Amino acid sequence: MANGDGVGAQPRENTQYNSEQAAYWHAVISDLDDAVIRYTPDLVCKWCNASYGRLVGRDPAWLINRPISEFLDAGKVEIARERVQTLLTMGSVKAVEIQWELPDGAGKRWWSWNAQIVRSPLTGEMELQSVGRDIQALKERETALQHAMVRLATQTDDMARLLRELKTAKFDAETANAAKSRFLASMSHELRTPLNAIIGFADIMRLGVFGPIGSEAYREYIDDIWQSGKHLLDVISELLDLSRIETGLRRMTLVEIDPLELARETLTKMPPRQGAGIELGVTGTESCGTFTADRVAVRQAAINLLYNALKFTPAQGKVWLAFRRFDDRVELEVGDTGPGLTAGQIDGLLAATGGIDDDSLVRRKGRGAGLGIPIAKSLAEAHGGTLRFESKPGEGTRAILTFPQPPVMPGTRL
Repeated sequence: MANGDGVGAQPRENTQYNSEQAAYWHAVISDLDDAVIRYTPDLVCKWCNASYGRLVGRDPAWLINRPISEFLDAGKVEIARERVQTLLTMGSVKAVEIQWELPDGAGKRWWSWNAQIVRSPLTGEMELQSVGRDIQALKERETALQHAMVRLATQTDDMARLLRELKTAKFDAETANAAKSRFLASMSHELRTPLNAIIGFADIMRLGVFGPIGSEAYREYIDDIWQSGKHLLDVISELLDLSRIETGLRRMTLVEIDPLELARETLTKMPPRQGAGIELGVTGTESCGTFTADRVAVRQAAINLLYNALKFTPAQGKVWLAFRRFDDRVELEVGDTGPGLTAGQIDGLLAATGGIDDDSLVRRKGRGAGLGIPIAKSLAEAHGGTLRFESKPGEGTRAILTFPQPPVMPGTRL
């Protein structure tokens, strides 16, 4: 941006020297993108560059020694007059933003204008110099930020409403069955995604990643949005942790597991068969060898599957626990000679999103599934594994847990 010689400058005595200085000064700023005009306190143009000429739709030479009222509308002239008075009185003025109508009918653009008192390099007389810069892009970005903040504020209100609904769902879940607890966990995850977006976008604006905010007044609102979002996220995280406890979810601790020891621990947890005459066997412990997994999780999954197999296998039937090792995984199979499952029943078990009522199971023994099935499936999936069923009605059921070796995502939370 070009500056003048200063208010206190004295007129040059050597006219030739002043002419050369003026020519040099004009050459420096003539091709600037910023619009520059010099005018007298009574608003007569003394010089302007090409950018200013294009802005008002006139040849710069035509503008020289003409009152600005001949090429600016009354509103802009009045603004210029007021700024001259302020400059003469106070010595400085703040930048002013004006929406400028382009002469070629191309619409309007925002310009920011600064002004200062200078001395003419030719005569030494006091003049006013105004420098304008096109800030249309900045204004558009500022408008976009305003719209984004409105959307963020609306989303924050939506989050608060959803949180109230979530708390109501939590209250109902505490007095209902396991299905409602799993619904609570699902809702918490659904809330986290948009809430993290709100916090992230607010943080980007708060830190000025894409440039400064147009007005400092917006910073307080952005901070409020960011802090409110963080508060909501903390509350939701607490609710999610509670739902994990209610649904048996946990963090995995990976250790080396001896299949034989695991089988012994699992069988000691089984309820007495009370003389039902069920034959219980264990195979594959030696050929499988040790494997890596969460000991508590694997044992709990095996207990759940064995419990259901024993519960619904008739007298004189068989239930077995078998271990198999493959190149990339270990399989733990719980099989029985019970009534078996249809393909539809198997699909329903594996797709379950809620617990199964134990009383309902007692009334539907033929289904051969228990409350522990969804939990066993989740525990296997926490290792990157699966739970699948192989069964046909009348031919018994084989429930097979797979545990990748090594586990795909050690320490993952469900």
